[in-house]
Amino acid sequence: MNSYQELVDFYSNQKSAYNEVSQELNSVQSEIRSIADVSDMDQYYAVVDETQEDYDEMYDRYYNGTDSETTASAASGMGGQQSVKLSELLKAEEKLTALKDAEDEIEDLFEEEARLESKLALYDEEKISDGLADAEENLTESKEDYNEFKSEFSETYGNVTDKEGMEESVNDALTSFDKAKLSLEKQETSYETALLNAQQKKESTDSTASNAQKEYNLQKIELDKKVSDAQEQYDTLVEELGEIKEAIGNDGVVTASCSGIISSLNIEVGDEISAGGGSSESMSFSSSSSAATLMTITDMSEVNISISISEDDILDIYLDQEAIVEIASFPDEKFDAVVDSISVEGATIGAASVSYTVNVSFTNDAGYELYDGMSADVTLVQGSARDCLYINDQAVTTKEGKEIVLLKGADGNGVETEVMTGFTDGQYVEIISGVNEGDTVLVQSALGGGAGGNSGMPDMGDFDMSNMPDMGNFDMSNMPDMGSFNPGEMMR
Repeated sequence: MNSYQELVDFYSNQKSAYNEVSQELNSVQSEIRSIADVSDMDQYYAVVDETQEDYDEMYDRYYNGTDSETTASAASGMGGQQSVKLSELLKAEEKLTALKDAEDEIEDLFEEEARLESKLALYDEEKISDGLADAEENLTESKEDYNEFKSEFSETYGNVTDKEGMEESVNDALTSFDKAKLSLEKQETSYETALLNAQQKKESTDSTASNAQKEYNLQKIELDKKVSDAQEQYDTLVEELGEIKEAIGNDGVVTASCSGIISSLNIEVGDEISAGGGSSESMSFSSSSSAATLMTITDMSEVNISISISEDDILDIYLDQEAIVEIASFPDEKFDAVVDSISVEGATIGAASVSYTVNVSFTNDAGYELYDGMSADVTLVQGSARDCLYINDQAVTTKEGKEIVLLKGADGNGVETEVMTGFTDGQYVEIISGVNEGDTVLVQSALGGGAGGNSGMPDMGDFDMSNMPDMGNFDMSNMPDMGSFNPGEMMR
């Protein structure tokens, strides 16, 4: 309490000293403002100069104008300058004189201001205020603690005033404390013994309960398994009975679940059958020791063809890729198909070659009578061109890095014409520019003569582009970049 009182006194003195310096500084600054509204000597000199200029101007205007005390009009013949009253000139002179006479005084005041500001900077007002507030708060709390302790002390030891009385009171208190401590130790020992016995009893009870729970769970699992097996057996019998009833109907006729062609038949009139395998489509002979298929029905509404693609070409195949299927039994028909699936597991052929199974599917909407195992050719389309001009690829030759055709001229001779080619299917090639539809292009024989003529050529007739076969609509807008086209890789 005394220590906090000293802190309060210290911060109070600091605060008083700070306030005193601050008041002195405010007083000095007020004196400076009473002389001139400046913050340093430079501003003071600037104000003096400005006042001097104003006075000189008024002086000049007064003596070059009129000395009348009352006139405020412009003097005649004096350049239009406004006249100045003598009283105004005298006031300006008085103000200028006062400023100049106060130079030493204001300089001393600025020095005093600087000294007081330096002195004031030695104090931390915020720290002093906070320190004083904390010290006063701590002093208040320490006084309360002291008074409370003093009251408790008096209640415990009485009004002890000397050292001997204090020692006697302390010894009595220590004796009481030792007795209480011994009693506490006995109680703690008794508690620990009782707690240990209770813990052992609980562990024994928990063990018995755990074993009983395990036995219960085991028996419950076994019973649940028996009930589940019985239910499953019952459900299977009910399902088989329902399948038999559904299969034979009211007329005893077994009806297949789909339309199609019977590709195999394994029963004869008079054979007895029983349900098996959990499906009405799978029946078994009652006289057979194992299940057997009664018949196989092939549904040809959806046709799937499996082909093998080498590892060199498999990366060019993708799902939903366009394909064309030609079946040997229907030579005039072409079926539009797509790639339905691609196997990720390869099959080794020979020593090093690996192939992958690709499934191509199409819908037999026309209802062709197709049979399982028929031979078919599958073309996987990697590029196409539609609505394009094209000629036989044998009519295009390369000369000095340019693609040339022999265009039939008016005289019947071939005229070398440069063309730009595009897509090719290995037999025909697209012409982007160089010739027009209806032009006649000559095919030069390997035994033919020089460029531009057909000397030595066999009579192959004129190649009339207007009579080219119809290749359908070829759309070039979606063609992939084929690079150097290899006809052998065009159609697989």
